[in-house]
Amino acid sequence: MDGQGYILIPGEAPVLPEYEPFTPAANYQWLEYEYIAEEPGTYFIAMVNNGTGAGNYGLVLGYREEFSVPEWVMIPLSIANIRIWEGNSPAFVIGFPLLIVMFGLVYLFRAKKEPVKITSETFAGSAGGLLYIAGSLFMLIQALMALSKTGFEATFGVTAVFILIPLILGCLVLRYYLRPKKKPEKYRWVKLLILGLLGLVFWAGYVIGPVLVVCAGIATLFDAKNREKRASL
Repeated sequence: MDGQGYILIPGEAPVLPEYEPFTPAANYQWLEYEYIAEEPGTYFIAMVNNGTGAGNYGLVLGYREEFSVPEWVMIPLSIANIRIWEGNSPAFVIGFPLLIVMFGLVYLFRAKKEPVKITSETFAGSAGGLLYIAGSLFMLIQALMALSKTGFEATFGVTAVFILIPLILGCLVLRYYLRPKKKPEKYRWVKLLILGLLGLVFWAGYVIGPVLVVCAGIATLFDAKNREKRASL
């Protein structure tokens, strides 16, 4: 039709994949092209794969990456979908954190020399802290798998930050339950709330973990108020 045309953009298979530090992953970038639309309207993009076999591909549009607050918070769940898209087994993606949490809770509440008493706070806090650690270990596994394909990259330092911070946050949460004190620590509920909010900021614990830690903080606050009421009677 008049006024319509097309642009053919050939791609070239790269020798080695590139390391993506935030997800992390090893991706083959076939081409990069910049085009400024001269006229408003509907533009179609057709991806044609010839001679390299079937496979998943990603198409990135735009030149600026930004997130709304809900999008940022939900990134851990989006990453889980990316893992499955990359070819990871859904059973592994979902089952790995569940196994970490399950074995951790069994240890804390049953196998530990002095088992932790099961309450709403201890259960929520322990599960949340274990999810922090599970997410950190899962990201480490994915990073090592990607680096085995790309070779070591300096940008792994970015990944390391997102591995270490959730790990540290998880350990700070679990310290309340690994070595419980005879007397409840003052303002513990404030610290749990902060650890929960930081978990959301740094993509820790698959979103569910920070929510559980915040719930543990709220439960601790109500427990402290109840103790104060009993002491005043």
